[in-house]
This record gives sequence, C-alpha cells and structure tokens, in this order.
Amino acid sequence: MRNKRQRLFVLLLAALLALAGCGGSSSTGIFGDAQNHLHDMLALRGVPHVVLVASHVGLFRTADDGAHWARVAGGPGQPVDGLMSFRLAQSPVDAKRIYLLAVSRPDGPQAAHPVPGIYTSADGGQTWTLAAPLSALNAPQPTTIGAGSTGAGEIFALIAAGNLLLRSDDGGAHWQAHPTPADPHGVMGDPAHPHRVLLWSITGGVSVSNDDGVTWQASAGIKDGIYTLAVAGPRIYAAGNDGIFVSTDDGASFTLIAPGEISTVLSASPADPMLVYGLTGTSVIRSTDGGKTWSAAGALPQHIGLLATSPDDARMVFAGSSYPIGVARTQDGGTTWSAVLP
Repeated sequence: MRNKRQRLFVLLLAALLALAGCGGSSSTGIFGDAQNHLHDMLALRGVPHVVLVASHVGLFRTADDGAHWARVAGGPGQPVDGLMSFRLAQSPVDAKRIYLLAVSRPDGPQAAHPVPGIYTSADGGQTWTLAAPLSALNAPQPTTIGAGSTGAGEIFALIAAGNLLLRSDDGGAHWQAHPTPADPHGVMGDPAHPHRVLLWSITGGVSVSNDDGVTWQASAGIKDGIYTLAVAGPRIYAAGNDGIFVSTDDGASFTLIAPGEISTVLSASPADPMLVYGLTGTSVIRSTDGGKTWSAAGALPQHIGLLATSPDDARMVFAGSSYPIGVARTQDGGTTWSAVLP
C-alpha cells in the first residue's frame, strides 16, 4: 500500500507541477508570456464545439473545437481582469450556465481593482458577471467549485481546509454551509438525478448526498483516497490510491476494475461511456473496454496536466499543458494529436 501511495504522490506531483507556478507572470499578448499556465479546462455539454480554458492571465474560449480562440475574461477591461481564472463548472440543468472561480494573483494589475469571487455566464462562456465575491462566503478561499443538478442556480464551493461545503441555490446570492467527509477534493452534481451530489476525498473515497449536500453516505467498495472522478452516462469512473474504479449504480457502490493503475486525471464522454482517458504523470492512457485494460495513447508534443473529452464525440479529446501554455487535440481517440492553442 505504501508503494502505491508513493507512486500516486509522484504522479500527482508531476501533474500539479505541470499546472502550478502561480507566481509572477506579465501578459505580453493574448496568451501571456512564457510564465502563463493552465488551471482548468472544460468541453461544454449541450453547447457543441465549445471549449473553455482557464489560465493564470485569462479565460479563453473556442467555438470551433480549437480552430480559433478568444479571450473572454481576464483581459484588459474585461471581467476577471487581474485575477487568476482558477476553476470551471457547468450546470447540469442549463448547459449555457457556467461558473468560474477567480482568485487573486500576486502579479495582477493593481489598476484593475479586481474582485476575487465566483463569476457566472449565461451564454456558454461568452460573457461574464460577478455572482458572488469571495468575501460574501465568510469562509477560507474555496479550493474548487461544482454545479448542482437541482437548478441552474445551484452552485457549490468546497472549503477543503474546514471540510466544508458551501451551497447556493440562487446563483451565489445566498449561501448555506454543510459539513463534508474528511479531506474533500472535488464535488459535482449528478447530471441524471436532481438533489444528488458526488464528492470525492483524497483519503476517504467517494460519498453521495441525496439532499443537496446536507447529509452524506459513503459509496461502498472504496476505502482509500480518490483524486479524480468522471461521469459518462450510466458509468462513473474514479481513480485513486488502489487503482481505477467504476460504478454502474449511480455511485452507490464502486468496483475496482484496474488494480494498481494509477491515474491523476480521468475523462470520459456520455457519447461512448466505455471509452475512457487517463493521465499518468504527464502521459495519456486510454481504455476502450470501460476501464478494464489500459494502453498508452499517441505521443504528445508537450507535458500534459489536463484532459477534457467532447461530450458529443468520445474520440475528440483536448489535452492541456503548461510552460509553455498549450492545448493539443485528438480526433481519433488519442492515436494522433495536433496543437490547437496557441
């Protein structure tokens, strides 16, 4: 068990290093200088061909699968100017409703007077407004956010430092606090079930809430840490200390299907729930049989730290890298890749 944890730590550290380094960075163009780096990436469900990339110096959007990009937030005079675009979440209820966690950056332009907070878009990421300043949360800075499936205004802010989940039902105007299982790492609403929330912990597996995060029930079959979760239609994949798991009963229980297969990121599409992609260190792996067996994908031009699979085409995957910032795309299930950003 110790060797597995050490291996996972090394792989997770490699992925974090590929995405970290949130120190100084001066923006010399739309994609920033060599110090710019990615924080999150989201291929939108229900808004075909749109991908969002959150970075240290801005939020970028493509509406044609990466052929062309525009900075839609974080640029001079735009919302989030002077902040880091840190985490993204899409509402399972309203496909065009997107949330963005934007936090302070030490090199942010002082003249911009940025307001750290949760920002929202009602048009698939084209325009953004402030939904809730972080000061309104009355809690430490969230480590991540998630969107709930009860309504388009349901948004979660995860406070890992206090094992706390903040929930808003009205798009950030008001918040309620709920305790979570220990060491929460990520949270998301179950797209198929209103009021159901999935939470994964770096020490305690997966937990499910059927009342919007008020109470939690541990999923059977996982006792150790989970670092990533991916929902693909009727299948939920999880990866952690012991390997890769799958649930086919809405997260109530998980089965270890790939013991010892360590992945720090999982990505899958409802278009083909049996086709799954993972990230081991900075190399992409894939499974065509629902996670039972894995093989290396084709070589990529850069070290990868993020994956996002198109909800409409399971063979189209976007792989994000940092230093230098970049996104590569495959259209053949990972066999070949080509750069699409910058």
